Amino acid sequence: PLINLSMFRNVTFSAANITNLFIGAALIIAMVNVPLMSDTIMGCSPLAGGLRLLRLTIMLSAGAIIGGFLCKRFGYRLPTILGLIFSSVGFFFMSRWTLVIDDPQITLHLAICGFGFGLVIAPLSTAVIDSVGEEQRGIASSLVVMMRMIGMIIGLSAITSWGMGRFHLMTAGMSLTEIMDSSEQLIDSLLALFHDFFRASVGICLFAVLPALWLKKGKTIRYHKNQNLLV
Repeated sequence: PLINLSMFRNVTFSAANITNLFIGAALIIAMVNVPLMSDTIMGCSPLAGGLRLLRLTIMLSAGAIIGGFLCKRFGYRLPTILGLIFSSVGFFFMSRWTLVIDDPQITLHLAICGFGFGLVIAPLSTAVIDSVGEEQRGIASSLVVMMRMIGMIIGLSAITSWGMGRFHLMTAGMSLTEIMDSSEQLIDSLLALFHDFFRASVGICLFAVLPALWLKKGKTIRYHKNQNLLV
């Protein structure tokens, strides 16, 4: 088989992949809603919305480098939990954005969130690779990326469905003409919706701390060519 399910018997391997699943779900909410919120209710240009997201991704890259050093010194668990806390704090600040918020607050909030996402990259990837034998490291490194992508797909589907449902409840009893004519009420409803998205991301990041608590160094799983499991 392409993926030997016996790898998931290792607690650290499973914990790292589950944590990455939740991280992907939270990350896609930021990737989609930061430029979308800027381009719609905040009245920014698409370029300005992209530049706002760039502040998050730049700090994500910086956090990934620092996370590597922290992982080497403190192991997998501490930098992962620290990164999740940073991201949840950033999302909390973003859930309190108003239509008139500007720099330096926006940059600071996005930087905190992106830095947190960056911190978790090296610890989780290293935890997965260190948890398997040399013969399985290729598929293991691919799997940890795939789990984040699956989390992003689930997160994007969930916020789309949930967002449409929430918007329908907020505008219940109003016709399409009334919604379009009442631009102020429409903007207020959309702002509340974006706040809900960011608050949901806070919960996802904090919930991801639970599987991260199981990250620890242990015995490496090794496989013979016949795929029999040895610990």
